[in-house]
Amino acid sequence: MTTAPKVFISHATEDKTAFVVPYATRLREKGVDAWVDQWEIKAGESLVDRIFESGIKEASVFIVVLSSTSVAKPWVRDELDAGVMRRISGQAKVIPILLDDVEVPVSLQHTLYLSVPKDGLDGVIEKTLHSIFEVDTKPALGAPPAYATAADLPKVVPDAVDNIVLNAIIDLHLDSGVSTISDHDLLERLAGTDVSEDAMNESVEIFESERRLKRQKMLGGNWFITEVKSRTLLSALSARGVDVSGLQKRLLASIVNSPQQAITVTSFEDQPEAVTEALLDSLESRGLFKTQKAMSGHVFVHSVSAEATRMVRRS
Repeated sequence: MTTAPKVFISHATEDKTAFVVPYATRLREKGVDAWVDQWEIKAGESLVDRIFESGIKEASVFIVVLSSTSVAKPWVRDELDAGVMRRISGQAKVIPILLDDVEVPVSLQHTLYLSVPKDGLDGVIEKTLHSIFEVDTKPALGAPPAYATAADLPKVVPDAVDNIVLNAIIDLHLDSGVSTISDHDLLERLAGTDVSEDAMNESVEIFESERRLKRQKMLGGNWFITEVKSRTLLSALSARGVDVSGLQKRLLASIVNSPQQAITVTSFEDQPEAVTEALLDSLESRGLFKTQKAMSGHVFVHSVSAEATRMVRRS
């Protein structure tokens, strides 16, 4: 059978009837062996021996009831000194309880106290029991948000939330074949990731400021992504294990070897149209050639540079 925790309650006589006895009685009803002098000391017994040798010495918890009356009592101060010494030696826990707006003694000013004016009798009793029985009142630890455990998601950008949002944008861009993505479509794509609408909007705003994409804001607060920058798409593909450099080299070789041939952006190595366009844009931005896109969807390449020819010859 488990031994009941023994608790010594230091207090002033004036606080006994109104607080100490009801408080100690409730503790005993909850399995705590609360030690109160009027219950423990019989006629003819030594007060000093019973309090200091039996009460305080045997207690694993020392409770001191502080009030404007008790702090002025020499007897309470002596008991408190004994309780603090047991705490210092690791033999007892000290729990101060404030009955009124009293100044806490220096020896207890760094100890978390309970307050009757603040918590009421029931609240103080509940917190006392939690402390005595070491009840953990923290909420249960739940599962981390999905974006914090998305270890298998390609890391395009460092921030976990930004990374999920940008990967979702890339997926929509590749799936749809167009760069126009509404906020509604993106939020729907993010369902189940624990990324909130506010977090999504913040990420997209950051991407816009970093010039990873372009966005058109509408009246009412809605918006559309109108362009995903080529460097954004290609860096995401690289993070996903695509040999972007190899694709660029092979596309450049195809252009150099057939400079007058129209490139059909939907047919280069079966890449999605968005990928081929991004590859062409990345090469054109380096001054290797110039392009002109027809309404048919074909891209005509012209003005192939000598540097492009040399790069293909040396590769």
